[in-house]
Amino acid sequence: MPAASPFVRWFSTLGITDVAEVGGKNASLGEMYSRLGAAGVRVPIEPVRNSVCGA
Repeated sequence: MPAASPFVRWFSTLGITDVAEVGGKNASLGEMYSRLGAAGVRVPIEPVRNSVCGA
């Protein structure tokens, strides 16, 4: 997985405290990835553009 940048974050680095930066859906997916991945719940791994990116 490529390194994060100021405009791109990965689900493994996101949590509910990141809602303002990446939005609720992405923050929730980050929580799921971090907390439920070990239990076998599969979460798609893809980059997340943050709100600073303007996209």
